[in-house]
Amino acid sequence: MKTKTLFIFSAILTLSIFAPNETFA
Repeated sequence: MKTKTLFIFSAILTLSIFAPNETFA
């Protein structure tokens, strides 16, 4: 469970860096 949460957090962090803010709008 903890590993899955960490994986999701890393994915979101990566998206926040490489994807435009419009993705979260």
